[in-house]
Amino acid sequence: MTPILLGDKCLYSAHTRHQTVYFFQRHIANRILEEDPVTLDALAMMVVATD
Repeated sequence: MTPILLGDKCLYSAHTRHQTVYFFQRHIANRILEEDPVTLDALAMMVVATD
């Protein structure tokens, strides 16, 4: 993986593009990147709107 450095074009203020922002610990973020089914199910439960 290539490191992302300060000033890279891919970095932007999350609040300028997203209403809600989630921050994850590294091991959870890696599980999301690996598309772990259990992790993705838990993530889906977090972002699904409930009435």
